[in-house]
Amino acid sequence: MEERLPPPPPPNRDRKKKKSVVLPLLLFFVTFILLLGVIGIILVVSALRSPKAISAPRNSVLRIQLSGELPEYVPPSGLAVLTGKKPFFFYDYLALIEKAKNDPKIAGIYLEIYPLSAGYAQMSELRHALQDFQAADKFVTVYGEMWSESEYYLASVGDDVFMTPESMLMLDGFMSRISFYQEALAWAGIKVDVAAFKEYKSFADSYRYAEMTDAHRESTTALLSEINQNFIKDVASSREIAEEKVSDALTNGTYDAETAFTAGLIDGVQYRDQVEASIAKKLNTDVKNLHLIEFYRYFIPNHGQPGGTNQVAVLLANGTINSGTADRGAFGDSVVGSDWFVDQVRSIREDDRIKAVVVRIDSPGGSGLASDVMWRELKNLEADGIPLVASMGNVAASGGYYLAMGCPTIFCEPMTITGSIGVVAMRIDMADFYNNIKVNVQVLKTGPNADFFDPYRPLTDEERNAFLQRTGQFYQAFVEKAAESRNKAFDDFEPLAHGRVWSGSAALQNGLVDRQGGLMDAVRFAAQSAGLSRYSVRLFPGEKDFWALLQDSQVEAKNDPVIDQVLPPLAKRLVDLNVAKQPQPLAVLPFDIEIQ
Repeated sequence: MEERLPPPPPPNRDRKKKKSVVLPLLLFFVTFILLLGVIGIILVVSALRSPKAISAPRNSVLRIQLSGELPEYVPPSGLAVLTGKKPFFFYDYLALIEKAKNDPKIAGIYLEIYPLSAGYAQMSELRHALQDFQAADKFVTVYGEMWSESEYYLASVGDDVFMTPESMLMLDGFMSRISFYQEALAWAGIKVDVAAFKEYKSFADSYRYAEMTDAHRESTTALLSEINQNFIKDVASSREIAEEKVSDALTNGTYDAETAFTAGLIDGVQYRDQVEASIAKKLNTDVKNLHLIEFYRYFIPNHGQPGGTNQVAVLLANGTINSGTADRGAFGDSVVGSDWFVDQVRSIREDDRIKAVVVRIDSPGGSGLASDVMWRELKNLEADGIPLVASMGNVAASGGYYLAMGCPTIFCEPMTITGSIGVVAMRIDMADFYNNIKVNVQVLKTGPNADFFDPYRPLTDEERNAFLQRTGQFYQAFVEKAAESRNKAFDDFEPLAHGRVWSGSAALQNGLVDRQGGLMDAVRFAAQSAGLSRYSVRLFPGEKDFWALLQDSQVEAKNDPVIDQVLPPLAKRLVDLNVAKQPQPLAVLPFDIEIQ
């Protein structure tokens, strides 16, 4: 018999098993539920942590501590909502002092001043607020450890001014530092074509000259002189001493506390606990029974939407002016994006509860085109018949002034830096630089001017003339609008332009502004213009909700402290304006003024 072999085994096929989607879906669902729970807990904790203002007992003293910057506005960081502590803007300090003035239970203010980086216009506004507080038969006691002119200018308003035995008072006068990079750029093979209108518009001078022009020196010297004079006058008035004595103090320089006391610049030499004892004695009590209330517990900033149908909107325009929607620059600093600003103005126009508007400007300017877009939106708001007032902060120059002239009435402080009605355009030529480092650049183009703003080659004479002509046209339009806003003929107004910077005092004399006064003065004037006796103030932009802040945290610019310190301010401003990719006429402060 034939023996049959067993059949061969079936082929071994590796069948792919179907992966179950149940487990991943379950994990995703659980993760999503947990995430919602965490966010919910965060929101609840944040709401519970939201501080509530406390009521002051009788004969209380409000303790206000000032240090660092006093920002007009800072774009909120993405996770700021979680801290439960709301930021203080400059307006909030003014509102805080006004609330204390009207509170019969607040007897005085104890003001501790530490090193500040605030401008003199802000210091002037705070001085006026404190003087208004004092006029209500209340006292201001000031304490500090190390002061320069800025801190002392504010401190001098106090009824009693104290420093510690080891304190230093540095009154060595005022200075403005301006750096010039032309020789360094020439060494590197970089040239800068500049079209500036006119001789005082010196923004680009740092890149095209090795030193100051006569016009640059003239305007800066005049500005420093006026700030010096205002400082001497105000301090002498507050301290009730001769102006010559204050002038001598600025000449003599650094004082120790005892010498400052002997010179009548301060009222005593005491440590902080001794100052508190002096305050208690003033109120006929002792330190143990002294009611000192911290300012951030007494006043909780409201950057949301106040109730009531009679509102005065305060629109905060702080930073370099640029096109777009951004409110932060490349280095984390505040910017005024034209689209962002227009959206804010339109929100105001559409709200029937808003009866008057104050535009608070603290800006050195920036993009001329963006400034013009925002100016137009303010003119539309004015056409609606809503009272519109500009309030200038430390700086409202060039593009900042462009915004202000969109308002029928302009307020500023004597030390506000303003004007600079002029424009400048820049074009970088790096042909020699690339030649020096042996980089061969070849360009293909469909038209003769396609590479007009390409930095790899110099401009032709014809191109340079066209560049100059376009900038001149923008200057002409700028001055025409400024003259019209000031109700002056072009030929009468134009000599006040030329890109020249003015102090607030000079601006008032020349008709560039209407009134001297701070933000609160502007708010009261706007309310009166609208016929309001009772009203609430609403800040724009308002607070963002949690989701908007969370989104911002993913995209907001990070400020590198090293770059921030090393890179010149003018260079950072050029980065924010993106001049290399978006060449345009700039309505920007002619030089970065840092008065010390």
